[in-house]
Amino acid sequence: MGSTSLHLDNDRGFKARLDNGVSIYVRPMGVSDKHLIAQAIHDLSDQSRYMRFFSAFHDAPEPVLDLLANVDGDKHVAWGAVDSEQNGRPIAAVHAIRGNPQDKDVEIACTVLDDYHGHGISHLLLAATVFDCLALGVELAHAEVLFGNYKAKGLFEGLNADLVESDETLLYRMELSSLLRTIERKGHPNSLAQFMHALRTSADPSPTIGVPWSNP
Repeated sequence: MGSTSLHLDNDRGFKARLDNGVSIYVRPMGVSDKHLIAQAIHDLSDQSRYMRFFSAFHDAPEPVLDLLANVDGDKHVAWGAVDSEQNGRPIAAVHAIRGNPQDKDVEIACTVLDDYHGHGISHLLLAATVFDCLALGVELAHAEVLFGNYKAKGLFEGLNADLVESDETLLYRMELSSLLRTIERKGHPNSLAQFMHALRTSADPSPTIGVPWSNP
């Protein structure tokens, strides 16, 4: 990811230009983003949709959309990215969900549209999500990955996640402080370092819930 056109605004939004020249906008997701979540899921390839949701549906059922849109900034933290050159098309998201506010462990899931793989978007969104989780006192994370999901396997194994179960579904576990350090060390250092500096500079003890994605 390139280091040009970076800015953290008052809504914790982040502008960046990918190394392929595409301008994106990254921000915390909010409860009003349900229709954009539905669009992003619809735009996934059939294979990627199955690998992410372990299901063959084409359009996400309402319970799935309700779960992903129920971002409260406490039990559920999520960051998303949109393509600024495609009318704010939603292209990626990372969700971290825990059962109750006292839990120290969250389940993390990443989604990136097929055409946007390989440009560091997962690292950027993971870093932001982990940063907010740490601010909430969360210490651990886990991720379930289908055995055939080689891209997700490569992502988590590349970030030194521990594989604790291996069958048709793989279970990765991560210590969040270590995960963030690894992302910052192994991610795209130019833009990611600037983004993390901006996040830390503007950090609030209680991370805000994002307003709906927009096309800056």
